[in-house]
Amino acid sequence: MKKSQLAINSVSTGGKSLEERLAAYSAAGFTNVEYALTHLKDYVKEHDLSAARCLHDQYKLRCIGGFETHLCVFSDTAECEKNHALLLANAKLLGELGAANMVVGTDGWDKDLSQITDPLGDIAAAFARVAKQMRGTGVNLLIEFNWSPIV
Repeated sequence: MKKSQLAINSVSTGGKSLEERLAAYSAAGFTNVEYALTHLKDYVKEHDLSAARCLHDQYKLRCIGGFETHLCVFSDTAECEKNHALLLANAKLLGELGAANMVVGTDGWDKDLSQITDPLGDIAAAFARVAKQMRGTGVNLLIEFNWSPIV
């Protein structure tokens, strides 16, 4: 494995601000960052996306992806529509920073999935709908099934 293939995930690090986190990643020798999107969104809310880009440039870091929430599959339609809109907004944010990937799990932890005939089929259908909406963002949708109750 090459050093350029390694990434630090902001969920696994401390820091009071995005700038503090990025300075530490750079000092540790990382060039790639995957975000717990709250870290990035909090900064962008207070500053703007351009300032976030400048920080990445300053520390010679590249945003490769991020995550914030699950892919809504097993909840009611209104909740899933709201969730899918959030995922699309997250993909647009990540795409603006040049990231290629967004990771999600699935919902259903509070449901009796034994009563659902084809949970993988339902996940695939929801995944396809959201991935189609994300076309044009430059961001791929990825599922980590360890975030899903079906595993």
